[in-house]
Amino acid sequence: MHVYYLDNKTADSGRKLSQAIRDDTTFIKTAIPVLTAEVKCVRESQDNQRYRVIADWLSSTDFPAQQSDFISRRQEGTGLWFINSPEFTSWLQGTKQTLFCPGIPGAGKTMIAAIAVDHLWKTFQEDNIGIASVYCNYKAQESQTTTDLVAAILKQLVQERPLFGEPVAALHKRHADRRTRPSLDELLTALGSVSSCYSKVYIVLDGLDECSDSDSTRSELLAKLRSLQTKTDIGLMATSRFVPKVVQFFEGFPMLEIRATDADVKQFVAGQMNRLRNCVQRNIDLQVEIQDRIVQAVDGM
Repeated sequence: MHVYYLDNKTADSGRKLSQAIRDDTTFIKTAIPVLTAEVKCVRESQDNQRYRVIADWLSSTDFPAQQSDFISRRQEGTGLWFINSPEFTSWLQGTKQTLFCPGIPGAGKTMIAAIAVDHLWKTFQEDNIGIASVYCNYKAQESQTTTDLVAAILKQLVQERPLFGEPVAALHKRHADRRTRPSLDELLTALGSVSSCYSKVYIVLDGLDECSDSDSTRSELLAKLRSLQTKTDIGLMATSRFVPKVVQFFEGFPMLEIRATDADVKQFVAGQMNRLRNCVQRNIDLQVEIQDRIVQAVDGM
């Protein structure tokens, strides 16, 4: 009887040990994926922070913030004529396409550019598509050199996909400690490398007439982007006043003139009616007359 008791005790201990081992194994199997995911999340967060620092070093210009500011002023429903046009649709769906969008002063070129960029973001937010915008300003010509603008474009593409940023990290490593800046050729090489990681890249340049060409900045920028476009699938869209040199550069490419359409003007005016006196807000006929008069006065401007 005594031996039988020890055997049962030993067997029971063995069962408990086996169960404990199984429990530990199950826990480990469950915990490893969770820990792996947490480690991956931490690494991605560290990488993102690292690339944010590198991106800010690359360029202090924040065109996406300007884009957000412009689009926040958009009257809902305006600009649809442009988005739905055959020219824009063809540019959007084509390969290595260029679209030139000139317009007279006051036609709303910057707003249309912002609407186009906003449409790109909404259309391709889940796709491997790179999007960058440049808003030229004659007041900032000194800081908007070819090198600065290329750096700003590169910054946006790296911010979208930090994992594509190794070429920029290499530039940072090469120059940051020595407090030097990358050359234009270095930036263009990095831009080509980063762009090739995307399925397609869209670049929207607004206000080329406000980009200085006294030092060949505008001509050089366009020539460099055109050269890059031959090697990578880049969709290039540009707005400008009817400046002869700019118009000449885009000869032979699809063109879509930007005008303040009657529908857009009416839509904008309708959105401002709540700012008028109550007597106007209560009088539909008067509102329609106000819209028609303003449309006539604007006449595409």
